[in-house]
Amino acid sequence: RSSNVLQNLLEHLKSLVKTLNNILDYDIIGLIKHLNSLKEIYEKILFISRILAEEHENEGRILAKWVHDSKIYAMKDVIITSEAGCYNTKISTNGSVSINGKVKMSTIEFDKNIFVKEAGSHGVGSHVLLKGSKNSIVKILYGYEGVELYFDKIGYKLKNGEKIKLYLDKDEKVVEDII
Repeated sequence: RSSNVLQNLLEHLKSLVKTLNNILDYDIIGLIKHLNSLKEIYEKILFISRILAEEHENEGRILAKWVHDSKIYAMKDVIITSEAGCYNTKISTNGSVSINGKVKMSTIEFDKNIFVKEAGSHGVGSHVLLKGSKNSIVKILYGYEGVELYFDKIGYKLKNGEKIKLYLDKDEKVVEDII
């Protein structure tokens, strides 16, 4: 959704206001006759305001099916929805990252949390670097040996494992749990 959607909503809103002005020109009996029209206009205005509010909430987020050979910078969350996932890409966000697929040859920097379905792969050319904050939680459904994690400056190399949850404890030691 971009400025075209907002422009269409604005035009529709202007049309509703014009219709409302025409209805308000009637006397009280005329207004009573048009109550259903007034209710319909009110519901449309509410619908448009919800869309505009949602548009504002989603600013800074990125939603993609997959990303390859890319550089992505976001103020909020980055969500990648397909198995193709993320390959040879750099992602940097102030929010969280969710990748419902594979991550290979990529660097992902995030301030909040990350979920990855599969990180790394066997063999050469599969380097993955995940960099979070001290408060980050990392969840990986399957991670290959060699995936590098950083919680600020505290590093950790993954060993092969399934359903892994990693975070720092109060002593700033990396904790590896099973999800």
